[in-house]
Amino acid sequence: MMNFSIIIPAFNEGHRLPAFLKDLSKELTASRWKGEIIVVDDGSRLSDVKIYQELISSLPHPQIKYVRLDPNQGKGAAIKHGFKQALGEWVGFADADGSTSASEVLRLAQIATESSVDGVFGSRVKMLGYHIERKLIRHVTGRIFITWVSCILHVSVYDSQCGCKFFRKNKVMGFIDRCKEKGFLLDLELIVLGLKNNLKYIEVPIHWKEIPGSKVNILTDGIKMFWEILRIKRHLK
Repeated sequence: MMNFSIIIPAFNEGHRLPAFLKDLSKELTASRWKGEIIVVDDGSRLSDVKIYQELISSLPHPQIKYVRLDPNQGKGAAIKHGFKQALGEWVGFADADGSTSASEVLRLAQIATESSVDGVFGSRVKMLGYHIERKLIRHVTGRIFITWVSCILHVSVYDSQCGCKFFRKNKVMGFIDRCKEKGFLLDLELIVLGLKNNLKYIEVPIHWKEIPGSKVNILTDGIKMFWEILRIKRHLK
C-alpha cells in the first residue's frame, strides 16, 4: 500500500520547481514511508515542459510521475486530475514554489498517515517555535478572506488557503467530482463538501516562507475569490 501521494500543480514553474522537487525527492527517498510525487503540468510553456521532464528523469526517487494537461485549466483542475492519478492512501498537494519546504510537506504527510482523521492541513499561524515569512498586506488580506469564508460558508478554519493539505483518499473520491472550482478555491470546496459528509479535519502549524514570483494578484484575484465563495455557496445548496 502506498502511504501517500503528493501532487504538485505546475504552470510555467521552470524557475521555481527544480529546487523544491529535488529537495522533496531527497526527503522522500530518505524517509521510511512509501510515497509518490505527481507533477501535474497545467499547460506550461514548452520550455518549462523540457525543464520538468529533464529534471524528473535526473532524480533518484523512482515514484515521480509527470502528467500534462493542455491547455491550461487552473490550479484546482490540476489538483483534481492528480487525485485521480494517485495511488496513496492519503493524497496531498503542495505549491511548486517550495513556500512549504520539502521537510514540512513530509512532516505533514507523516502526521496524516499516523492520524485517525480525514484531513490534515498546514496552517500559517505565527506561534512560538514556528517561523512565518509573509508580507503584511498578504497576511491582512488573508485574514479578511478567512472572515468572509466563515461568514458565508460557516467554516471555522484558520487558514483555508495554505497550499499544503492532505486528505484521506477513500473519503474524498466519493464526492470530488462534485467540485466545480478549477482555480485557487478547489481546496476550500473540498473542505466544505467534506464537512457536509462528516469528515474530520485538523490544522497543523507549519513553517512557511513567501517565495517571489507568485501568480496570485492580491487585487484582481482577491476580488474574484470573494465572488467565487458565493458561487460555492450557491452550488452546495
